[in-house]
Amino acid sequence: MKKPVILVGSLLICLAFASCLKDHLNKLTPIPVTTSNLASKWTLVNDTTTTSFWGIWGGRAPVGSNYIGQPGDYYTFTSYGKLYIHQNTTIDTQTYKLGHDTVWIRTAYIDGETNQVDSTYNPWYIITSLTSDKCTLTSFFITPETTYNSVINLSR
Repeated sequence: MKKPVILVGSLLICLAFASCLKDHLNKLTPIPVTTSNLASKWTLVNDTTTTSFWGIWGGRAPVGSNYIGQPGDYYTFTSYGKLYIHQNTTIDTQTYKLGHDTVWIRTAYIDGETNQVDSTYNPWYIITSLTSDKCTLTSFFITPETTYNSVINLSR
């Protein structure tokens, strides 16, 4: 009689463990990057930015910063193409669209021929990881003398 009880008990323990493991794996499994999977209010966990120098500033040591998200910091992606950002004291609204794993942000510029303000979408963030409860955005910008590399971690 002891063997069936031990066997059934062991089986129940294994099933419970497998169920917990399945829940954990579902949260870590990447999901497709779609507007419906991204559209949500995300809490800002941290924003790590490294500034490197080149050109006439070449040879200077890179400068890094890591902003830890505070209560009230968020990135909200809407289903209708708006991105609302609150980070520290900065509040921003952007218009975005998705292309595969890239968030394209609409930016304004002045047309050199007409001197009129125009706009276009530019690749702003690469979604390097997206699960049901975590999102990692990376960005890389280059200027005439610096490069900026950022990694933004978000959670729900």
